[in-house]
Amino acid sequence: MNRTLFVLLLGLCAATSVYAQTDGSMEDGNEHVFPLMKDLVKDRPQVPPPYGVSIVANWVDTDWNFKSAKVGIDDPNVPAEFATNSAANIGITTTGVKGDVWVLPFLDLFLTVGNAHADNQLLLRGAPIKFIPPNIGQPAEVVRGDVVVDFNLDGTYYTLGGVLAGGYKNFFSSVDFSASRTNFGKKEDVAADQSATYSVAPRIGYVVGLSQIWVGGRYFNYSTRYTGAIPIPSGQQFSFDVDLDTVSWNFTAGMRTVINKHWEVLLESGAGGRHMMTGSVGYRW
Repeated sequence: MNRTLFVLLLGLCAATSVYAQTDGSMEDGNEHVFPLMKDLVKDRPQVPPPYGVSIVANWVDTDWNFKSAKVGIDDPNVPAEFATNSAANIGITTTGVKGDVWVLPFLDLFLTVGNAHADNQLLLRGAPIKFIPPNIGQPAEVVRGDVVVDFNLDGTYYTLGGVLAGGYKNFFSSVDFSASRTNFGKKEDVAADQSATYSVAPRIGYVVGLSQIWVGGRYFNYSTRYTGAIPIPSGQQFSFDVDLDTVSWNFTAGMRTVINKHWEVLLESGAGGRHMMTGSVGYRW
């Protein structure tokens, strides 16, 4: 985790930058097709060059809710009434390459592709952990207890999104929006069925020299399904089929800095309903 945080601390996400004043000016902007409608910013020469590529890293640790769960010994066929009392700790780290284009002076569109890693821990309370068959004078018995399921998954992801941005003097505001798809596939006896992730992040900030600082928030809507089986002390296989989701807002704060007109570095961190950090290094032309 320390190495991951170090990578994140390097960071900049070019597409979350706004077109507020920076030294990364589009001095040769007339040579580019984009952005369209350049006349809207002809009196603001210090806007970023329209094309960008960056290396992006994200780390997210959020609270998850059990939507439903089925468990069993060897076969997950028993609806789990304990789901509301269970917990999930899932930390997701992604690294990828992002390309973006300011198609309009106030609209940036981007695509990110890369790798994802998830550290997962499911705490299932009051789950059946042993089945004792009936005997003479003794009915069948199901022994219940807490089951901890630990597993890691690796996969790929892609994100499509955009940024709406505007500014007045040294103040700026932006809203970025995105949809992501992650494919963790299957590892050993555990499989993940991912749905799309939707995110919206409004920000407001101020330009200081060659840097921008801001505060804002991020909405995050993500769900996943895990199925699999693990051995338990009884010698039997504990099977599970759980649906999880997380829907929450969190507070964010960040900073973007331009280096030598074309290079840029960004860091953003978040806290509240979710802990997160985003960073990348990018180049614009």
